[in-house]
Amino acid sequence: MNKFIKLLIFCIGCILVALPLQAYSERDLDEKKTPSKTTESQEGTTIMVDRKELFTFLESAFAAQVALSEKGRSLEEIKAELEPFFSDSYTELFLDENIVEENGEYFTYGSDAALYYIPFFSYSDKTKVVPVQDSLFVGEVFSSTLDGPVAYHNGTIFLELTREAGELKIVKIWYGDVPEEVQKQIEPTA
Repeated sequence: MNKFIKLLIFCIGCILVALPLQAYSERDLDEKKTPSKTTESQEGTTIMVDRKELFTFLESAFAAQVALSEKGRSLEEIKAELEPFFSDSYTELFLDENIVEENGEYFTYGSDAALYYIPFFSYSDKTKVVPVQDSLFVGEVFSSTLDGPVAYHNGTIFLELTREAGELKIVKIWYGDVPEEVQKQIEPTA
């Protein structure tokens, strides 16, 4: 009986170690198909190291935005929460559109259609990364979907990122029209 318990514990331990090694998300499999590389602008300035790092950055930026609905904060605390991810001008647009004040504290309400939030990208091969001059455009072409908690109509949504004082920052969101240089790179080839 004692050997049986030890063997059972050993087997469970092996399973607990092996399962995470086998569990690849869709994004991890996607990244294996798309090799990581340094993206450079036309002027040779390095914009981003790889897709995985970029996607992690955008997911963290979205988490920072969502966290603003959890509890009231001062405006300084909110700006500090957003500062690692967004330019000052983008932060101001986001706050003007989404921040509310109650009893001297500020927070955001949750919404499926709030402006200036990071879009619900798939972070897959559908997510395009397009370097243009000193900017990096990240986005997707969305097909109409009216199901579920988030609805989109046909169109593109792209984020523009640049480096400010050496740090990557989201500086603009493009709803629909994107610069011609980006449009040329995202159009399907015939």
